Amino acid sequence: MEKNPPNQELFETELAEAIEESLDQSASPERNLPEELYILPLNRRPFFPGMAAPILIEPGPYYEVLKLIAKQEQKYIGLVLTKKENANIYKIAANSLHQVGVLARILRIIPVEGGGRSGRSEHGRAHRNH
Repeated sequence: MEKNPPNQELFETELAEAIEESLDQSASPERNLPEELYILPLNRRPFFPGMAAPILIEPGPYYEVLKLIAKQEQKYIGLVLTKKENANIYKIAANSLHQVGVLARILRIIPVEGGGRSGRSEHGRAHRNH
């Protein structure tokens, strides 16, 4: 039987706690949603409303944006899948993204070697306005 490394166990524990905290907070009927939000293009795996999962972000502009959002009170970000799976997310145009994505709330950012992980909990669909 293979045992998880200590960092993996810590990450899983923190993610579970963050998800539980998010579920408690999302039960509140008074959620202040942002009028504008950052969009994170995803090119391989879609996310759906109500789904909570970690995402690996490489060091760079998106990781820096996640750190900024995590310091805000609302902590929301839009996740939108690219139309082409092999799209370069650092050189993507708005018309290369699907029109519907999800609104996600950052729960935690946990640095790992080569990037950062962010636990998230999506709250619903988001439509892109032109």
